[in-house]
Amino acid sequence: MNPASPSRNRTILAAVILLCLIVGLFAAWRLGSTYFVGSKKRPKNVAIVANVDVASAPAVVPSLEDWPWWRGPNSNNIAADSPSLTFDFINGTIWKEKVPGSGHSTPCLWGEFLYLTTCDEELQQQKIVALRRDDGSKCWETIVHTGKLGKKHLKNSFASPSPACDGQRVIGYFSNAGSVHVTAVDLNGNIQWQTRVGSYMTPNNLAASPAIYRSLVIVAGESKANPFLAGLDRKTGEIVWRTILRKSKPSYSSPISVHTGGRDQLLLATSEAVVGYDPSNGNLLWTCPWDAAIAPGTLTYDNQYVCAASTALGKHQVVCLRSSGHGNLTGDDVLWRANRDSSHSPSPLLIDGRLYVISKNGVMICRDVRDGKVIWKGRLGGNFFSSPLAAGGKIYAVNESGELFVVKQAAEFEILETFEFGEAVFATPIVAGGHFILRTAHHVICIGRQRNEKPK
Repeated sequence: MNPASPSRNRTILAAVILLCLIVGLFAAWRLGSTYFVGSKKRPKNVAIVANVDVASAPAVVPSLEDWPWWRGPNSNNIAADSPSLTFDFINGTIWKEKVPGSGHSTPCLWGEFLYLTTCDEELQQQKIVALRRDDGSKCWETIVHTGKLGKKHLKNSFASPSPACDGQRVIGYFSNAGSVHVTAVDLNGNIQWQTRVGSYMTPNNLAASPAIYRSLVIVAGESKANPFLAGLDRKTGEIVWRTILRKSKPSYSSPISVHTGGRDQLLLATSEAVVGYDPSNGNLLWTCPWDAAIAPGTLTYDNQYVCAASTALGKHQVVCLRSSGHGNLTGDDVLWRANRDSSHSPSPLLIDGRLYVISKNGVMICRDVRDGKVIWKGRLGGNFFSSPLAAGGKIYAVNESGELFVVKQAAEFEILETFEFGEAVFATPIVAGGHFILRTAHHVICIGRQRNEKPK
């Protein structure tokens, strides 16, 4: 017997153990920066990372004066303001502030401050910036990433996801160094935590904004490699749950946390399906296949319905679903589908039983949400990336060239007003506290009410 064999065996065993450890660590790195602690029963495709009782945590309740995250307090791009709200776009500019760097993110608004993300491409710095609500002056800016910006589409930016605020912290979501990272800063701009949630490889770069649900911030990373949804604890940045999505074409739709169909749901559009999840744990509630080449727009909803729209690579898709469904939606749960008159980047808008979409070449289409029949079509003009916003019985839409169209929210198409901002626009306007706020290519602009209109 060779006396060296036991030693060699121990060496081989140690090498195998080390290799297994390296593989495990690499897998954890691919999935995120927080290790799984496991649970007795894991739902299919869902990794339970932290034992947190999300469902019983209090909801974040913004005031009517706030616009706390992408698509507003109810995630539907409908402003809670006076029915007679009218803005003075010609003489009503309250302030106009130059924004450092560039970005397509829509600002969020909480209390006395407005928050946005931006990127200084020359210095390779991705930032979160705070402006004062009353005069637009910069309060602080925090660098969250430096270098390794990667690639992007010509019409995208390195700061496209909109930030979210829960009243205690501002949360930004960036792609950097081939991964996506969630960063929380306090209201003074100090970084509280930063979590790498997964790999992200796409030539177009990131666009999906974070969603807030009770104690969580939820993000989507839909690239070809390892697509996922993840819910993180807002206080610590720890990954609470993680859902593995089916590998498909990259999509850029933002998840939204809503209450519809009698329950809380997390809504998301992918290139292969429109889906609803339980936001507390990432479990799949329902799914409805659709043939969308890419899904850049966010879903819209009301108490009964969920609607999605997509146009890409010659494929047009509009679908309306009952939000109370379960499992694979078929039959009566799918109210209608249409394969024309859809939108590309702009998210659809659902209000008062009418679904509004804007095609990429500037045609607004109004449908009856109950049966999908077209009520009217009207040409606005120009290309659109910004999404339509409803406020005060009007719909506000801004094209890429910076031309604003104010359309009457009615059964007949009527343009009430137009105005040119003189700069490119990719972000979506927000309306809160009687102010119309818009991020252009180089500025943030705040516009007030007509002088003869009394505040609510």
